[in-house]
Amino acid sequence: MNRTFSVLLSFCFLFVGSFSAAQSITNSYVPGEVIVKYKNQDPTNSLSAANTKSKTLSIHQKIASKKGLKAKRAWVDQGTFSYKIESNKTVSQMVNELRNDPDIEYAEPNYYVSVTRAVRESQTMSVEEAEEYAAQNYHEGATGLPYDQTGAPISVPEAWAQLSTGNPEIVVAVIDTGIDFRNTLLADAKWTNSGEVVDGVDNDGNGYVDDIAGWDFVSNDNTPNDCNDHGTHVAGIIRGATQDIIGVGAGALASTRIKLMALKFLDCDGIGTTSDAIQAIYYAASKGAKILNNSWGGGSYSTALHEAIAYTYDRNTLFVAAAGNSGLNIDASPTYPASYNVPNVLSVGASNSFDYSASFSNYGVNNVHIGSPGVGVLSTVACNTGDATCNYTASMTGTSMAAPFVAGIAAMMMYQQPTMIGYQTKNLLMGSIDVPLSGATPKLQGKVKNSGRVNASTAVADANSASVDASSPDYDVSAHLLRSPAGAAAAGCGLVQKVYTDYENNQNNPPPTHPLSILVVLAILAFPLVIAILLSQNPKNQRRFERFHMPSQVQILLGQSEYLGQVGTISLGGLSLNTSAVLKLGLPVQMKVAGPNGSDSIRVSGQVVWMSNTQNYGVKFTDTDEQSLIKINQWTQKLKKAS
Repeated sequence: MNRTFSVLLSFCFLFVGSFSAAQSITNSYVPGEVIVKYKNQDPTNSLSAANTKSKTLSIHQKIASKKGLKAKRAWVDQGTFSYKIESNKTVSQMVNELRNDPDIEYAEPNYYVSVTRAVRESQTMSVEEAEEYAAQNYHEGATGLPYDQTGAPISVPEAWAQLSTGNPEIVVAVIDTGIDFRNTLLADAKWTNSGEVVDGVDNDGNGYVDDIAGWDFVSNDNTPNDCNDHGTHVAGIIRGATQDIIGVGAGALASTRIKLMALKFLDCDGIGTTSDAIQAIYYAASKGAKILNNSWGGGSYSTALHEAIAYTYDRNTLFVAAAGNSGLNIDASPTYPASYNVPNVLSVGASNSFDYSASFSNYGVNNVHIGSPGVGVLSTVACNTGDATCNYTASMTGTSMAAPFVAGIAAMMMYQQPTMIGYQTKNLLMGSIDVPLSGATPKLQGKVKNSGRVNASTAVADANSASVDASSPDYDVSAHLLRSPAGAAAAGCGLVQKVYTDYENNQNNPPPTHPLSILVVLAILAFPLVIAILLSQNPKNQRRFERFHMPSQVQILLGQSEYLGQVGTISLGGLSLNTSAVLKLGLPVQMKVAGPNGSDSIRVSGQVVWMSNTQNYGVKFTDTDEQSLIKINQWTQKLKKAS
């Protein structure tokens, strides 16, 4: 009994300590920031744009002064502002207060978002090493023409043969972690802002000084360089879809057909905010990007982000979004921006080299529109710090890789038909898929809206033969807006989540609660888990943990190689998984396991086992730390028990 009490007491102190340690990474929104939109001060639209803007600014100044807010970003034409809270109010308190103001249309937190995580499946390689890697790992396309970026037969070289020469270049905005243009495989695709010169002056009057090649919204400067690899890898897929950038293949093309606009809003860890994403989206649309690639997601529904995407629809762009890597049906569990229902949004799920849905890929016959290769994709990565130039490549897996294939193919279509708008391009892409054999079931049926995987050659042929249609359906964004709850917090469970949310909401003004009462509450919450921990130390009880269905992603580290898998069930003692990797029974593995909503993860060690009842691999946990057990217990509170 004394031992039980000491474990419980230690657990409580661990739990209390974990609040402050975890808060900065588990908050779903930026502490001390809100996004606000003011109601139209000229509902009859009788005033000039200048007068309407003046009225909006006047209301903004009044509210900001009254509420203790400092503007960080402003989209005055839309009547929307991003603020820093300078009072002692929490985000939840401020959002609720602002929503009650008659001059305010909506107020919401500034949510965190992140890259759609990709698994690195190879070490960094030179272009020569990449050619050898491709030869060993990728089979030839349907007509025998090799293509070095994927083994899926998407007929990219066949599409190149159909392209014209001399058409205007198409600008694709890569809204991501930046692009390293020191990589020579990307150098000639760098977009240049024709309205700007590097002279310390904002020549084009867009609010950005010397934005000659895009913008870094993280550091707020004109050098959107990549310190993560993700954005550079995405950029190489877009560029490589339009011409051969790695191997000899069908022959390197003489000149680029596209330009890449580098818009960095995700930091070196791949983390960004809704307000920075919105800023990047408005920038891309205003500077003439025809296609916006968005291999990122997360956060709750944002009205401000929804409106920004609707803005790009009004400007005839195509908004390509990665569907996400949680293996979830996003018709039932929406993920953003892939689930925004704006007509120009094209949500892309990942398929493997055999054209079936990848186990990790999100799916949904309403919210995922098309499949695209996302497993083992070879593309460019950033140079090392001291490199003047490089030609580095690596293989990665994820829907982050699937989306830019579609963006690149769309760029070829628009290159062929420069006046084609995003909405028509989306519709053509939806029909430009491989047709199954007579009587065969489409491989992506039930997974994506059009049941198919994109085909580059068919898409370009369809664009060549199509009559350009500049019409598109009316879209009233106000009729499609959702209203997210005030201060929606990071994913959690039950009473534990309530305690955590109360703590976060009062971090600047903690209640006068006695520390002992906190320990008592936490002890009550922790008791079932402590009992489980104690029982787990008895060998007779090691197989008695309850198992829960948890559809999420797992990264498996074997030596220097990483593989992606899908969790089936999980317990305090281990997990089952589906993976394309060939695992050896008894093999020790390191794993990163994503939570059921993808917002957090744990790192655990284990040994590979075979689960004959489910015909799946499993991993029996070894030396699991208490914090990981706590997290698993939190996850399983709202999961369905496995039989």
